[in-house]
Amino acid sequence: MKKLTLRHELNCSVDNFWRVFFDKDFNTSLFTKELRFPAYSILDQTEKPTGEITRRVSGQPKMNAPAAVQKLLGDSFRYDEEGRLDPVTRIWRFTMKPSTLADKLRTEGTVRCEPLGEGKCRRIAEIEIEVKIFGLGGMMESFTENEMKAGWDASAAFMNRWLKEHPPA
Repeated sequence: MKKLTLRHELNCSVDNFWRVFFDKDFNTSLFTKELRFPAYSILDQTEKPTGEITRRVSGQPKMNAPAAVQKLLGDSFRYDEEGRLDPVTRIWRFTMKPSTLADKLRTEGTVRCEPLGEGKCRRIAEIEIEVKIFGLGGMMESFTENEMKAGWDASAAFMNRWLKEHPPA
């Protein structure tokens, strides 16, 4: 199992981070244009009167996998992500369910945001990746870890550009 913690400084307040995090146009642009997913859709996003937000998305990531991983996952690998923002702790908890080998692959984590001063915050993502496939688990975990690091790094840069182009009202 791999555990990773990713930290990114963003040019916005914590409140604006969550506003953008749940913005449908931002997410569609991030995944389809910046990360070049062949397919991405928000299946459901609901905010309750308590402030709790739930979201379900489906994505087909661009695959740059080693041949052995590509063969196992197939050409049409997708995942569904389900998450929930706790309105009290302001922690987003998510799980990703793959379309292939769902009983062997597990990715889940949390996202939180802390203030850094005027107009700045730090997004902190803590992610666990587990692959239960004898002989290939470690390689698949390392591949997934590298892809997630690259994606989260790119998403932070994209969010900073988005914030500059779409300032809060």
